[in-house]
Amino acid sequence: MNVDPKQINNLIKIFCELDEEYRGKALMEMNGLFFEYMNEQDCKRNNIPVTQEAKRNFIADTKEFAELLSGLSKTQKASIVMYMEHLSPGSFTEENELEIKINHRKITLREYIEKYLPDADVGEAKEIYREFGTYAKN
Repeated sequence: MNVDPKQINNLIKIFCELDEEYRGKALMEMNGLFFEYMNEQDCKRNNIPVTQEAKRNFIADTKEFAELLSGLSKTQKASIVMYMEHLSPGSFTEENELEIKINHRKITLREYIEKYLPDADVGEAKEIYREFGTYAKN
């Protein structure tokens, strides 16, 4: 799995800004997108054009499979996992561990400007700010 850390950072920042209701909505959307992605990948793997009919068939197959699985015993489910692992080694026995560390610190306004506006002249910006402040008072 190769993921751009900047994208993850941005995703987490946005998610953290949401309240519980919108976090739930975001997760539902993400699950929907993941399902759509899996559907598209399945079509590509089987050389099937990605159409609405193919999507409906994938959804129907997935629903049918989920219903079949729900009726199996734990032992039967374990045997299916063993068979799937045999067909695709590592699909169940390899785990990714994602560790996310969020550092929060205060920075000065100068540090902020230098980081996000590196070509700006901080001294000149201060002068403009002061002039604007004087102008705003009058």
